[in-house]
Amino acid sequence: GLILASTGTDAQGRDNFVREFARLADETEHKGMGVLVEAFGQAPTHQAFRLKDPRGWAEFLRGIGDHPAPAAAQLIREAIIRRKTVFELTPELGRLTMPTLVIVGDQDEPVHAPGLHLRRTIPNAGLVFLPVSGHNINIEEPALFNLHVEHFLAAVDCGRWGGWVADSSRHDKLTHDKEKQ
Repeated sequence: GLILASTGTDAQGRDNFVREFARLADETEHKGMGVLVEAFGQAPTHQAFRLKDPRGWAEFLRGIGDHPAPAAAQLIREAIIRRKTVFELTPELGRLTMPTLVIVGDQDEPVHAPGLHLRRTIPNAGLVFLPVSGHNINIEEPALFNLHVEHFLAAVDCGRWGGWVADSSRHDKLTHDKEKQ
């Protein structure tokens, strides 16, 4: 199975997104990691985490600040700015056959449209919105995140993830059994 968490950004406003992150990369490279830590601290998609777990939030920011600024700037330029949007990957996503779980935070609005698109495009995908959660859902709500992951993995293991069936012989048997009922 495939688990996608807080994946993608909305295609609307893409030009602004690229400009802002290019500026952030340049400033981080020239002024240091404090710029990036401050940007994370102010981002609306991180406020739920900051408010519900101040200690965890501070630890998260400390971890961000421990990275070398040139490496962070390069990551922003090469991975965040240059990656294709999920909307640009529609044909490839439609060919995925494995069970897929998409998880997003309800307060991480830039990933809502991409999350819905993934759910609609990947044939065996399901979508979960975690309540009162932003972009860092796995560390904001680890128990709830892990509960959904465990349920997904168990469902896949048992062959009970939606219409997905691990092999065609099992699918034929399931179809035959349903027809007999």
